[in-house]
Amino acid sequence: YVAATPFSHADITAANVIETGDPALGPTTVTWSIGNLTNLPIDDLSNDFVIVYRARVLNNVLDPLNLNIPLNNTVDINYDTALGTTTNSDIDTIINVLQPQLEVAKSVTTEFIDTVVVANEIITYTVDITNTGTAPAYDVVLVDNIPVGLRASAITMVSNNLVSGTVYGILPPVYTPGTDGVATWSFNTGLYTIPVGDTLRVIYQVQADADIAPGITMINSANATLYYSFDDEAVPVNSVVGDRQEYGPAVPATTTLTTSPGAPDKLNPLDPTATIGQEFTYTITVPEAPQPTPLYDVRVLDDLGAITAEVTLISLSNLSGGTWVPINTGGALNLVIEDATTGIDIPANQQIQIGVTVRLDNTAGNNAGEPFSNTASYTYNAVDGSIASQLAGGIDTTLLMTKTEPVLTALKAVTNATVGKAPADPITGGDVLQYVVTVTNSGSSTAFDVNVVDTLPVELLYYSSFVPTATITGAPVGAFVATPTGAPAGPLIWGNGNGDGSLDIPAGDALVITYQAQVQVSTAATFNNEVWVDWSSLDGVSAFERSGAGCRQQ
Repeated sequence: YVAATPFSHADITAANVIETGDPALGPTTVTWSIGNLTNLPIDDLSNDFVIVYRARVLNNVLDPLNLNIPLNNTVDINYDTALGTTTNSDIDTIINVLQPQLEVAKSVTTEFIDTVVVANEIITYTVDITNTGTAPAYDVVLVDNIPVGLRASAITMVSNNLVSGTVYGILPPVYTPGTDGVATWSFNTGLYTIPVGDTLRVIYQVQADADIAPGITMINSANATLYYSFDDEAVPVNSVVGDRQEYGPAVPATTTLTTSPGAPDKLNPLDPTATIGQEFTYTITVPEAPQPTPLYDVRVLDDLGAITAEVTLISLSNLSGGTWVPINTGGALNLVIEDATTGIDIPANQQIQIGVTVRLDNTAGNNAGEPFSNTASYTYNAVDGSIASQLAGGIDTTLLMTKTEPVLTALKAVTNATVGKAPADPITGGDVLQYVVTVTNSGSSTAFDVNVVDTLPVELLYYSSFVPTATITGAPVGAFVATPTGAPAGPLIWGNGNGDGSLDIPAGDALVITYQAQVQVSTAATFNNEVWVDWSSLDGVSAFERSGAGCRQQ
């Protein structure tokens, strides 16, 4: 509190004024000890005694979010008269502390009217700083963080005016292209004061980098970090610049832009199934769609160990996109595919394709009907040869493939084929028996290189006067070798064992072989005839999953 010269006939000096209390902590009291007073009107008014003094609202004490704080000031006067002590009071309730409050909003418009940015595209940002408080906001400081991908060029100012219509001169920010992207506007003159209810609109432009990366998200944040209760160029009487209230920061406003996805495209072979031992090739295209910027030192990452199938890497191949040679610099399952000599560089608006050939292993972990997929990702350098500029390019996952396997069952039936004998007649020496062997594939893939092995007991001998037949689902088997290996005594073998590679049974089909055998002795005893079948999951590759099944005819 500051005491001023009182306008009265009394002799009041600073010694007559006492202030008690700490204004930073709560109410304070100012006391004037006037002493004896004789009021001699000189203007024909009954109240000529006036004390004038000034008070300043302290900074950093009141709640800056409270926009209308009442200052209720009570005065008491005590004095003695011939009749005793008298007290009079009055209260002032018309003074309120008013404060500014800024809110920031931000919008963006791209040159091609979308949110996907391409190289060298012009980006226009609009920042609105609105004073929603009860007092003007002075000396506003606006800070805008320009994201990576838009930092190479200078900022071009369009305007910074009040929405109410006041046109200001252009105020460029403090900004250095190619650095950390921080742009700062210091509106520290009374010219840029934001009145209550008005908005300072700042419009400026940046340009997308010529080598802007694909698949990135660019979040731009703007904020009014500082503003004040009065202008540093118009300091109130008896105050200094340090007395003003400092406000901020406001709540930041953001916008988001992206570049087109640069994810890879990983595809299965055309046939979405694979059987045990089968080799198949994944095709990886980088990027999925051509990008307007180059990608340097591309590394494709493929974790085969993460597939829900057990596979072995067979080979890598450059399908298109240059003369580089892809090699795996990672582990046996955790592949890192790159060119360790020159690097895989992809020029702007171009793509590459890599083939990854694997084999579905013959292991207990691979079972028919199980689905599996594979995920690939890649990294690239924004600057050729600079690992410090390495960025993630995105990921892609294939559609599901399915593991398939053939599953065979064998069934053998016998009839009495001797002319003139009924099926129920006893079997005697010299009789001819007709056997029908049915092999059914109930699996999900073709059974290749089927061998049917019929072990004749000593009581039977292959009957060569009858030509065996073979059908698959009713149709004759082409190139079927009728005479089995091992004839006439056995074991009788149809299939690869006699050079016949025609006995391949598609999924859901059945092979039926019909042949005859002659009884060698007359006996009342029973005898058994066994047939066994084995097959492969792949054509001509017996090393991969051969399985067997059999039955016995009594």
